[in-house]
Amino acid sequence: MEDQLPCISIVTVVRNNLQGLITTAESIQRQKYNKIEHVIVDGASTDGTLDWLAAYKPNYRVSFISEPDNGIYDAMNKGINLASGDVVQFLNGGDELASDSVLNIVAQSYHESRWDWAYGQIRYVNGKYERIREYSFSPFSLKKLSMGLAFTPHPATFVKRSGIETMGGFRSEFGFSADQEMAVRLGKQASPSIIDTVITNYLIEGAHGASKPADTARRYARIRRANGLLVGGSRVLDAGFTIALATFWTARAQAGRLRQYTNR
Repeated sequence: MEDQLPCISIVTVVRNNLQGLITTAESIQRQKYNKIEHVIVDGASTDGTLDWLAAYKPNYRVSFISEPDNGIYDAMNKGINLASGDVVQFLNGGDELASDSVLNIVAQSYHESRWDWAYGQIRYVNGKYERIREYSFSPFSLKKLSMGLAFTPHPATFVKRSGIETMGGFRSEFGFSADQEMAVRLGKQASPSIIDTVITNYLIEGAHGASKPADTARRYARIRRANGLLVGGSRVLDAGFTIALATFWTARAQAGRLRQYTNR
């Protein structure tokens, strides 16, 4: 039975965030599942990360590199190249696995269904790792995903390594939305398996929050064009939808900032 369970490669991208890396690594070390590989891609940190990595000797395989990169998705692609497991997860520095049984659940799901890719839920947490909210994208809808009306929680996503290698990894030209573009390509090939549990505690202080709503809407438009998923099959309809979505997201963001200001 154990021989049929997958080796899970967990790719962690980090730069000058040693404490975040330690938090992530400790959550992996707590796992009851032991067919793990931890791949760490460090962006030439100067905060003691290399010294820590040299002393990081858990009871599973670890591989790492430390060198400059061309952004987070370039670093993730390096992690794919280093990984050797059956299944790959991307768990960045500061994020953590939500419980010590998460990888057991994922491994059993893979063993039973032999899916090409799967995802579960994420729990948003603040800097004190206190729960803010949880997110689940179920049932999966390729249409909603490509329109930006829902998203796959990439820190709670698992993909067969052979599949992600064949697809060529992440396309960095889609910026902060490259993870969702990857999910669109995966979804065109096969619907994901949904793992009905919280997989990851996601630290809500990442780079995605720095993106302007209108820029995000335009990136989704580019994703649809690149994957043949224009709204209504028309460039005109798709352009109109993009403008409407950008307007809605911008208004929502402004309303959120106003609420924060008035609640001070």
